[in-house]
Amino acid sequence: MVAKQQEVVDRLRSLDRSTRLKAVREIKNQIIGNKSKKLSYIKLEAVPRVVELLQENADAFLLVQSAATVGSFAYGLEDGFRAVLASGGVQHLLHAVSSQDNTVVEAALRALKLVWQVWLMLVWLPKLPALLKQNKREKPAQRTREQTVQELPEAYADNVCLAVFRSNPAASA
Repeated sequence: MVAKQQEVVDRLRSLDRSTRLKAVREIKNQIIGNKSKKLSYIKLEAVPRVVELLQENADAFLLVQSAATVGSFAYGLEDGFRAVLASGGVQHLLHAVSSQDNTVVEAALRALKLVWQVWLMLVWLPKLPALLKQNKREKPAQRTREQTVQELPEAYADNVCLAVFRSNPAASA
């Protein structure tokens, strides 16, 4: 099984565009909803190779499949999320958003949404009970709406965006 998966990963570097496309589609179809296969492909270093496909000036279909695969690697498995960050996947997805092809833009945005959802689950959600507890202790009259609006971007948005888009696994934990 692992030998077959290694063969598929090796095909991602083929000079033939059709072979690369078939390989990325095969990986995508195998890892969606299957954490064990996703983990196996992560161990075989498939994530950096798929991210490399996002860097190519390839046709839209290959870019769409690559973006979908990167998003799928990030979603549902912390190791996948970290592999995407470590391989620079977020930067390449952000670059794909500037494509002239709308299907590439949509695929990149869907993948970024998956990365963002995982970040929220891994980093922000564990902090939620403490935030709610802090909110209960404060009296509503103590804080004006203007103070809250000013503090939220400073306290959360800056840290959230910086941690995710630095693509540094240590920064996102």
